[in-house]
Amino acid sequence: MSDSTPEFILEPIPLGDLRLDARYQRDLREAVVLAIADNYRPEQFQPLTVGMRPDNTLHIVDGQHRFAAARRMGWETVPCMVFLSEGYEHEAAVFERLQTARAPLTVGQRWKARIARKEPKATAINDIVQSLGLRLQDGGRVAPTTFHAFTACEAAYERGNLKETLVLIIQAWDYDPTGFRADFVGWVSLFLSAMNAEHFNPDMHRVVDALKKVRPAQFLRDAPLSGNATAAFTARLLAEYNKGLRAEKKIEILDPVALLASVAGKRAHVKATESGNATGLAKAQEKLAAMTPAQRSEMAKKAAMTLTPEQRRERAAKGFATRAARRNASAPLESLV
Repeated sequence: MSDSTPEFILEPIPLGDLRLDARYQRDLREAVVLAIADNYRPEQFQPLTVGMRPDNTLHIVDGQHRFAAARRMGWETVPCMVFLSEGYEHEAAVFERLQTARAPLTVGQRWKARIARKEPKATAINDIVQSLGLRLQDGGRVAPTTFHAFTACEAAYERGNLKETLVLIIQAWDYDPTGFRADFVGWVSLFLSAMNAEHFNPDMHRVVDALKKVRPAQFLRDAPLSGNATAAFTARLLAEYNKGLRAEKKIEILDPVALLASVAGKRAHVKATESGNATGLAKAQEKLAAMTPAQRSEMAKKAAMTLTPEQRRERAAKGFATRAARRNASAPLESLV
């Protein structure tokens, strides 16, 4: 018998006892479910990862396709690896780490997980977006107010002008779907940052009027196939802005390419500085997410070595005692050690 208890138990669980929260999961693909069921091999079927919450409810964290396939094959129970869950946010974080280690998540899928675990930056970005009646969503647009420029919005947030960027787009282009493309969100944000970097103080009403003349779809058709599209957009916007103004009122940028590159460089420096100054939970989460599975495993082993055998047993048994008693398990918990 080992002198330590694992942080999970492996047991068959009735399908009816399992719950699934789709808010942070990948979209269920019927083709994957059919492939698992039609090509079932016992040695290839991995246990589901399931979180048992303090109220003893069981929630699938990883394995929704295997769960659906088991139900399709008429199983009554499915093998599960159960860990002690602190709740929904804990499960979302576990899901993100598991999926990142196994197969790359799309930006949108990572975004759903970041929102689910209430990552501070993602939450702040989401609050700004929703305050304007918009919604960031993975996949195609289902309404004029939904879009998926996740990375561009995060970059604008880091420049400090996400809300101003989205307000300008709404006022100028009135929820034109093309205007919410990632490139336009980025170009408008960089324009605002360039104005700030050069200490210009443009008339924002005039900026809106200029943007209205730079229709997104038309600009994409007219944009050069080569060269710096960001600089081309800025030059076109300033050309519209400067029309009819006296010389002293015009905004002139001698080298927009160099200026915009400088703005982007400053953003990268700020991002690195913020990462270096991160503290508490946010810093720990970033460090953990950057680790390889082997590094996380080694860290967990080192942490476990600081516990006495009694502490490890108590820690693992705490959440399982009630469930084991209710299930009348034939094997006592001690058989797992």
